[in-house]
Formats: sequence, structure tokens, C-alpha cells
Amino acid sequence: MDKTIIYQGQISGFPLFKFQTADIIEKIQKGSFYMNSLKVYRDRYQTSGDEEIGDPFEGKIYVNNAQLIIPEKSIIEPCNNQVF
Repeated sequence: MDKTIIYQGQISGFPLFKFQTADIIEKIQKGSFYMNSLKVYRDRYQTSGDEEIGDPFEGKIYVNNAQLIIPEKSIIEPCNNQVF
């Protein structure tokens, strides 16, 4: 079975993944991989104030100055200082 992932796009920088134990690395190499939902990290920040791991904007994007355009409906709306 070919497990090659083909990415079409530009990659910049070098991602760094840090794992707590060698056991986790072995599980990933065998195909077992688990991730928490984004809500876990948002809630962690809100309930504990943990800024190291918790993040209220995890998985969201901040838009400073843009326009939302929906051509099919002829809609053009400003999007300023919005979080999506």
C-alpha cells in the first residue's frame, strides 16, 4: 500500500513536532494517530487561562480589512476586524 502524500503548494519553514514518549512515536509509525478537537484547546484557555497550550483563536482566522464577495447572490460585504 502506497502511503505517499502528494502536496501541491508551497511549504516554507520546517515544522517541528515534539512527542512526550518514544511509545507515541512508535504508535504513529504503526498508523495509530489521535488528535483532540480544536474545541479542547479553546476551552482549555477559557477555563484555566493556559496560554501555552490553550488558544481562544485555535483554528480560526482573524480578518483585518477585506471584502466578502458572493458573486452568485451579488453580495459584497465588508469584513473588518472579524474572527472566522
